[in-house]
Amino acid sequence: MFDNECDEYFVPKNETFPQEERLLESEFSINLLAEYTLRGKRRRSWINFINPFRGLLVLGSPGSGKSYFVIRHIITQHIRKCFAMLVYDFKFDDLSLIAYNSFCPIRLHTKYFPVFTRSISMTWSEAPSATRSNPLRCRILQMRLSQPARFCLALTGNG
Repeated sequence: MFDNECDEYFVPKNETFPQEERLLESEFSINLLAEYTLRGKRRRSWINFINPFRGLLVLGSPGSGKSYFVIRHIITQHIRKCFAMLVYDFKFDDLSLIAYNSFCPIRLHTKYFPVFTRSISMTWSEAPSATRSNPLRCRILQMRLSQPARFCLALTGNG
């Protein structure tokens, strides 16, 4: 891996290694296009999350590009694969718009979405005019009062 002619280990020529260049897709996968430099040449690669249900943690400081480089691709690829989503935008509706704009073109062209499937937007700051939705199914929830309360706090308590 290290060049014998170079005395320093930490130079860009010695810091590269071959990366995955194949697109590995499955019915659940998330695939992010990337670029890297190997021996002075820029090459395309793929970051493949074959089974995202095992867990995916996206960390970064505010403004570091988490939504732009990772989250928007997760949303668009999983909507194309007919996943149901709950997109929670804390400040702006940018992720909701990405989800809506990904959903509209495929809604009528796939057998997995019933004709009545639609996108719903709920705004907590304008509650009287917002769309009403009840995501709690009474027959699934146990009859303890703490479960619906916890569910509602998880949806609304982050604001």
